[in-house]
Amino acid sequence: MIEVWLRGPLPDTPTLVQPVAHALMQAREEVHQYVKDIDGADLWTRPAGAASVGFHLQHLTGVLDRLFTYARNESLSKSQFKTFEAEGKADDTITLDDLLTAFDKTVDGALETLQNVDVNALTNKREVGRAKLPTTLLGLYTHAAEHTMRHVGQLLVTAKVLHDSADVVDEETTSSSFTIDHFDDNDLAVLESSAESLIVPRAFLPSGAKEGGVLRLEKKQSETETNLHFKLDVSATEAVLESASALRANLKRAPSGDIEL
Repeated sequence: MIEVWLRGPLPDTPTLVQPVAHALMQAREEVHQYVKDIDGADLWTRPAGAASVGFHLQHLTGVLDRLFTYARNESLSKSQFKTFEAEGKADDTITLDDLLTAFDKTVDGALETLQNVDVNALTNKREVGRAKLPTTLLGLYTHAAEHTMRHVGQLLVTAKVLHDSADVVDEETTSSSFTIDHFDDNDLAVLESSAESLIVPRAFLPSGAKEGGVLRLEKKQSETETNLHFKLDVSATEAVLESASALRANLKRAPSGDIEL
């Protein structure tokens, strides 16, 4: 789909603030797309300690409302401070639809403000926060656009992690030891154990792996993938690795340490 800024000018919005309006319209479309599959139970989940979907939706709405308040040359109300303090606090009475409705309403209000802006006032001074930090009307509008898109990007990552996690089934992990029987003419290592054999490229093994060396193999298998993790068997350190630094160098070449089959 063509992004909003490439769909042509907005007939009711002054040219100088159209980039801001385009960004807010794009953000609204993407927010709805990214969270459409989010389960209510995951609304306040913080994967790896990251901010929750609920926080991002509240923060998107709250910051946009606060910035446009400063743009009107007004101070924040007690209600706005209360809203700010509540951002990200899990509340099972709040639904995804509630958060989206609030965000949509705030974007609509911002777009209406931009339609009626006096372009001759865009360089007028404005102040932000209790410290009354200096900016301009255009500065507030510009930050409203870039801050919104920044959090939309973070929301995308969080939503994707939650979505992918929901698709992961319980993994079965097995572990066994393999001996490097030999390397064939194609530089493939033939690994043998009492139960099975395995052929893998030498590049997948720890640096310095030699014939007769022993490797411990952890196999994590789910319905969607199989990951193989080679680890050094402590009983065969000298036979398998030249040094611990060799292992680290090998891991740099394959950051995940996984072989996906």
